Amino acid sequence: MTHCYLLAMRTYNQTPLKTEQKIISLYNSGLSSVQIQQKLGINPTTILYIVKRNGFSTRTTKQTSKRYTFNERFFERINTEEKAYWLGFILADGCISRGKDIIIVLKKEDRKHLEKFIENINGNNKIQEIKNNGGFNGIDAVRLAIRSQKMYNDLIKCGITERKSLTAKVPSCIPENFIRHFWRGLVDGDGHICVVNTQSNGHKYTHLEVGLCGTKNVVYEFENYTKRHINTIAKIRPDKMIWRFSIGGKENAIQLCSLLYDDSVVSLDRKLKIYEQYKQINVVNPRHPS
Repeated sequence: MTHCYLLAMRTYNQTPLKTEQKIISLYNSGLSSVQIQQKLGINPTTILYIVKRNGFSTRTTKQTSKRYTFNERFFERINTEEKAYWLGFILADGCISRGKDIIIVLKKEDRKHLEKFIENINGNNKIQEIKNNGGFNGIDAVRLAIRSQKMYNDLIKCGITERKSLTAKVPSCIPENFIRHFWRGLVDGDGHICVVNTQSNGHKYTHLEVGLCGTKNVVYEFENYTKRHINTIAKIRPDKMIWRFSIGGKENAIQLCSLLYDDSVVSLDRKLKIYEQYKQINVVNPRHPS
């Protein structure tokens, strides 16, 4: 038995249970034993011993030498607001391909939103800037590409598939208490929140509108979800190869935005801002359906 192994056993026996649990959590989130040593001051050999001792697999040298690290198990179980939200956002505005790639491309102004995702997966991934060359609606864009067969497979299990633009369905892996966060992710990706100005009989009217576009299955489920909380007669309608559902007016649109966005920890800043500014000007203490 080597000296370092004996040292690892001795140190392991002295490691408090909470510290041991912290080590396992950090390691499974994607941090290396060296990175954990920098955080906790514990020998890397001891860290790997604790991980193995608790029944978890350690990563190979090839895996730990990857340029980017992140929590590849993020979508393994949808049990937090952030996981439900990003599942919806990727279903709307992301894509998966080649059995291992997860890609999200957004307007350059939404760069901060990609940074939020990287932070949520405990990653150090880099964001690529795409200059205006006509490839992304003729505007500058930002692109995040993640390579992980594990994350890809978990997204597949949740119902996200390649070439999903005409076949997307609502995943069945989302607990009911997290479903509103999933819908907020979809609206942030494939929906709209806007202030509409109209004129009738010489009078100007301003109202809020919120809606979603996508496949018939997804938009129909969103309509059903909305009607369980809001009294509206709005219905989905076809628009070429996709379907749309939207609610306008002051009270109903405010209620829907309140349901989706109030007390949330992650959302697309520019859409949240439109809702909050309109609410502040037009409504005091809007009713928030349970």
